[in-house]
Amino acid sequence: MAGYEALYRRWRPRRFADVVGQEHVTRALRHAVAQGRVAHAYLFCGPRGTGKTSVARILAQALLCRQPQEGEPCGACERCAAFGREGALDVLEIDAASNRGIDEIRELRERLGYAPSGGGHKVYIVDEVHMLTEPAFNALLKTLEEPPPFVVFVLATTEPRKVPPTVASRCQRFDFRRLPGEAIRAQLEKIVAALGASADAAALEAIALRADGGLRDALSLLDQCLVYADGRLTDEDVAAVLGTATREELEGLADAVEQRDTAAVWEIIDRLHGAGRDLAQVVRDLIEVWRGRARGAQGAEARRAVEILQGLLTLEGELRRGASPRVTVEVGLVRLAWAPEPAEDAAAPMPSRRAPASAAASSAPAAASSTPAAASAAAPRPSRRASQPAEDAPAAAAPAPAPAPAPSPAPRAAAEAPPAPAEAVSLATVVARWDDVMKAVRKWKVGTHALLTVARPGAVEAGELILLFTRGYTFHKDQVAREEHRTVLERALRSVLGAELRVRCEIDESGAPPTGVAPQGASGAPGRAAAPERTPGSAGAQGAAGRGGPDAPAAAAPAGGPEDDPLVRAVLQRFGGEIVEVREMDE
Repeated sequence: MAGYEALYRRWRPRRFADVVGQEHVTRALRHAVAQGRVAHAYLFCGPRGTGKTSVARILAQALLCRQPQEGEPCGACERCAAFGREGALDVLEIDAASNRGIDEIRELRERLGYAPSGGGHKVYIVDEVHMLTEPAFNALLKTLEEPPPFVVFVLATTEPRKVPPTVASRCQRFDFRRLPGEAIRAQLEKIVAALGASADAAALEAIALRADGGLRDALSLLDQCLVYADGRLTDEDVAAVLGTATREELEGLADAVEQRDTAAVWEIIDRLHGAGRDLAQVVRDLIEVWRGRARGAQGAEARRAVEILQGLLTLEGELRRGASPRVTVEVGLVRLAWAPEPAEDAAAPMPSRRAPASAAASSAPAAASSTPAAASAAAPRPSRRASQPAEDAPAAAAPAPAPAPAPSPAPRAAAEAPPAPAEAVSLATVVARWDDVMKAVRKWKVGTHALLTVARPGAVEAGELILLFTRGYTFHKDQVAREEHRTVLERALRSVLGAELRVRCEIDESGAPPTGVAPQGASGAPGRAAAPERTPGSAGAQGAAGRGGPDAPAAAAPAGGPEDDPLVRAVLQRFGGEIVEVREMDE
């Protein structure tokens, strides 16, 4: 009694035209054989079961065939017949997973010198080539680069990233793709019909989905399911063999989650667990179901589908960490079913809770024009000062006269007004609002704020603010003069003062502020002198020494600011940094 031949071996393709889903590979190889442009080495990469070894064998048979027809082996000559029965002497297949050492590669190199038995080519097929050791790859490298003219190498691997670039660069690389589910299902239908069997479309679809793009895996599953089935192959038979749920059960579970029917979720999971189904596989199949639903959904429905998909992916990860499958799946699916209903206006660009605020804002002018109380309530805070006398009036006073025009539009008109002319801004105004300017600068760029701590407004001339820096802080002055810092300060001035002021940076050579302007402290506030807060090596101490102050010995002050210190200057030059702030250290 002859042994049974598995379906994946029985239906192995014998010609390039029989290969399913890899036309980008088979067409190129067929043309190479027909035109006599066969390379000396090929690298076949791709997932398992996609036809790498089968195509390698077809290529070898086409090279040994005496009468190839448009690059295809004829299948009728004695070489093709011998190849089909027991292989050929000039074709050597090596499993690199079990022959991965340097000794095996040396033995292969010794065989390369022998000419082919029937003329033509000698083909070496090395499967799972990524399993070779590094010394074995090194031994193969030179031979692979310059083999004898009659030798063709075909290297196959499922992990091309493990193949050294020096080896891959000497080969023509072909990437085998995962087969689409439709192509696998069509091939299964063809095979079932040829076998004289019958199968439901849902059963073949479940097998194709489980195969994950590998035709060999699909044929193995089909072989197993046909043995189990009693007559026609059904979806229930496939579910029983694979240990997963039927399509109907998966759809019912997905509907229960979508409709937030937690009782149905508990019941379906309990039934599947009682039937011995693999709940981890159920979750994986449920991901595919929701993936299909998400692709056809729109708006709130699509968002809900994506949320469920994310929850299922999280659930799959929890199952991989070894948690109790039944409890984990039950809790995970019930949690997804408990998700809150999306708002009806979720598709609107603004949340619905903002509607009352906008409605109140739109009704405020009407309320303001109806009664004086409404007008005063809707007015901004400054209007309370104007209404203060009215608040102090006795309660028995005569009825209030007709209200003046509502003051609320005034701030809006002021905000929409163009910037005030720079000539209208005085130095006193800038000094009075300098704290606000510094706060705005700090909010936008902390580095600019740190540089301005040793500066103060010096004068306003022709729309230009002259900013004076403490003597010895030339570095800070030069940095603020750069566009990246100057534009931040000008923006802050425009925001606080409402005027376009240009900034010009200068060093305060006099050592004293202009008349009527108090020196600026580190925080930028007027009236606080920065010099007494600095160390003897700071700019303030230098200014005091330069003016001959009684408490400042002239010999104690260094020649300049921090950037003039030799150690600081060396660090700045070495690392390309900049001084952004100078602080006094506690002793």
